Amino acid sequence: MGRRQPEFSQPAAWWGSLDDKQKLLFVLGFYCAMGERCYFLTDIAETPHKVFEGTSTGAGIVRSMFQAAADLCNYSGISPSELVAHVTDFYTDPKNESIPYASALQYIRGKLTGEGEQELSEELVKLRNQHPPGTL
Repeated sequence: MGRRQPEFSQPAAWWGSLDDKQKLLFVLGFYCAMGERCYFLTDIAETPHKVFEGTSTGAGIVRSMFQAAADLCNYSGISPSELVAHVTDFYTDPKNESIPYASALQYIRGKLTGEGEQELSEELVKLRNQHPPGTL
């Protein structure tokens, strides 16, 4: 019998079972989803909110919250093949094996876009504590 595919809920094992083409297709799908999310959130951030009509402070807060969320899903400037390589590298560390894909990709995005080392280190510790190896 053939090799059994690891469950999608086992991030490192599942990622490791994919060939290069499958990894690239996964990342391209992720890029499409994040692009749509970014567009949607940016559109909301630029739209005046009726709830806050007449209060520029409230509208400004809502705008900045949606723009911050949109910025988090912006992967422009990161090539799909570069992201694939970094995800593969990320999951080679056994301490990262249970960290969900979305969290791993978000962490890697921060790393590639120049977030501070201290902030990245704290984020990785937090992710590893939330998702210790062997837990799913």
